Amino acid sequence: MKLTEMLRIIWINILQNKFKVILSSLGIIVGATTIVLVIAIGKGGEAEITKQFGDLSAATIYINPDEAKMKLSNIGTSKIERLNYELMKEIKEENPYLDDIMLLDSGLGNVIINGEAYLRNITGVTGEYEEIFNLSAAYGENITENDVEDKSLVTVLGYDVAVNYYGRAEYAVGEYISINNKFLKIIGVLERKGDNVGIILPDASVFIPYSVGEEYVFSDSSIPRAVALAND
Repeated sequence: MKLTEMLRIIWINILQNKFKVILSSLGIIVGATTIVLVIAIGKGGEAEITKQFGDLSAATIYINPDEAKMKLSNIGTSKIERLNYELMKEIKEENPYLDDIMLLDSGLGNVIINGEAYLRNITGVTGEYEEIFNLSAAYGENITENDVEDKSLVTVLGYDVAVNYYGRAEYAVGEYISINNKFLKIIGVLERKGDNVGIILPDASVFIPYSVGEEYVFSDSSIPRAVALAND
């Protein structure tokens, strides 16, 4: 059979079965589009996760309480031995598999920044957060171990917080803010990250020494979290 004859027969079949051809074509188009969208969504999710956790080492370990188990066993937070700064240092000294470990906790505080008052979340950290979360100061300096031990009334602002309230990030350094009626000096502003770093959003955060948070911000029911950096 000649090629022209074969093409003529195919064309006749198409004309006689238009509806089937349309449905088949539509099925192929929808199927192909779905596959492309699924791949795109998967790649987008992968990129988002990589972006959020890209600043963390693969050796980063999060130590969180099992809240679901606590509820099932009716264990109140007041009955749990709380992590504290001294215990954190003991864990680090006694565990040869850890390069570093930090504590963080958060609580709501009445904050006054550049004359504006509002209620916001305050994050208390130990000095190791700079290395573990890879959060360097763009201006000024970061919270240190000495600040935690001395309960220094200092704070470090996320980049967006500083820009929103002072116009330029560098203008915030040296100013004072009030948290729960305590005046804290702004000693630094972090480099802008643009997204989450692990479980925190640094650009929109206000950081204080962990010991200051314990005394003036955290509630009795709050449960500290530890983040460790294991040996490679």
